[in-house]
Amino acid sequence: VKEIKNIVIDRKTFEIMKQENEFQKIGNPFVVVVSNQKDNNSNFEFVSSPEKALNLLKGNGFHEALVAGWGILNSSFMQKFSWQNLPRC
Repeated sequence: VKEIKNIVIDRKTFEIMKQENEFQKIGNPFVVVVSNQKDNNSNFEFVSSPEKALNLLKGNGFHEALVAGWGILNSSFMQKFSWQNLPRC
């Protein structure tokens, strides 16, 4: 995370990391939460799909994304993008 400087996570992972102050421990990366529920905290970005997450990262100058979280988030990225066609941010 410190090298890539961003992380894409699901809501459940976000809540756990926020509660445990994990974002500070990993260098306060640019955080994108894939969720239909938004949080009013301006330090984090919320989007509703993997495509929107990658577009947001691309728009903020990132060329790589670290996707981490529970199986549903990881599966949603794999369903949208094949390994051969995985877009770069």
